[in-house]
Amino acid sequence: MTDFTRLSADWTTWSNWMRMSNVSVSVSNQYEAYFKSDDDTFCLRKSGEWWIIDRINDRGERNNDIGSFSNFELAERFLVWRWTRTVTNALEIGPELYARGMNPDITVRPTDSEWRVELESNAGKARLGEPSATIFSYVMATPTSQIEQRANQVVSSR
Repeated sequence: MTDFTRLSADWTTWSNWMRMSNVSVSVSNQYEAYFKSDDDTFCLRKSGEWWIIDRINDRGERNNDIGSFSNFELAERFLVWRWTRTVTNALEIGPELYARGMNPDITVRPTDSEWRVELESNAGKARLGEPSATIFSYVMATPTSQIEQRANQVVSSR
């Protein structure tokens, strides 16, 4: 069974810190895990060999497959990075990475969607749209604990 401990702790801590309402984490039959609040919900599910992330916004609008990942570790890293960006609004893990352009150390391939690319590194594969693909091309090689540390510094300092 997949260990959602890190994601559960991060979602609960950071969402409550941001004063989101009705924060919860659950495992269901349809999805591997739901990270839910009235403000934002992320659904992490496995489909074949890929981990898929869906998002439901505060208006109930669902965006299926905002990212696909060849392994759980990359899906976890993506969610931690995405949530860290929300908590910190840190330029160095968002706009500054995007301004560099695609990481030259990552293999980039087109997908069957004109809106998405496939990134490949030693960490695995990720299928994302822009601007997430460009930024994540750098993040996918960053240890998840290092990304978490950035958010935890902000949360603990306030």
